[in-house]
Amino acid sequence: MAVCGAVMAPPGCSAAATPQTVLAVGVESEQAFSYREGDLSELSLRAMVITGLAIAMFACSKPTDIPAASQNSDTAKVAFNADEFRKLESRVSDIESKNILSEFSSEMDSIAHLKVSEQTYSGIKYDLGYVTVSISNVKEYANESQVVLTFGNPGSADLVDVAVDLEWGSADENGNPAEKVYRKNEAFTTAIRAGTWNNYTINLSDVSPKELSYVRVRNFTHKSIRLRDSN
Repeated sequence: MAVCGAVMAPPGCSAAATPQTVLAVGVESEQAFSYREGDLSELSLRAMVITGLAIAMFACSKPTDIPAASQNSDTAKVAFNADEFRKLESRVSDIESKNILSEFSSEMDSIAHLKVSEQTYSGIKYDLGYVTVSISNVKEYANESQVVLTFGNPGSADLVDVAVDLEWGSADENGNPAEKVYRKNEAFTTAIRAGTWNNYTINLSDVSPKELSYVRVRNFTHKSIRLRDSN
């Protein structure tokens, strides 16, 4: 049938679909359908012809090249994206720096640096707030140093099963901590009572009282709390 030829021709697209050729295909198709035996109505016939014409026109249309303006737009988008990436990378770097400073500040808050020569106290941050600690009564005991650490608990709960990490050592000629640092973990068998000063005697090995320059207290932990009975 002529209409079949018109419909099947587009996939090859051997010739451009001009208005004249499309009209010729339509006329040929309509004529072919007019000689065909059957009871198709005129409306159905025209609908089939129009469908064939639409297929022919769309199938034979050729893709157009991308305009230069569009290519320039794509290049600009790539440059914009690269600039945005650099800005984002800079912001991430700033955030990381702030996080490092925040972590450093938080870590410093949880360390008490006590100088033997100074009769002062320092605060230690822990999960429920702050406690204070000071050093006193430094003396020699069995070829090592013995000190008293006094913890002040400004909170309203006793802190039970407290443990801390201790660091101590001597100082160089400039008063700075020497390279050699001694460490140990100390657990307290009695609770740090609320609202009071609590004294604990600690032995520090390897450094004599004359050489002992500082004691650091860090990683303050406790296993439970104890509150007063309301009755």
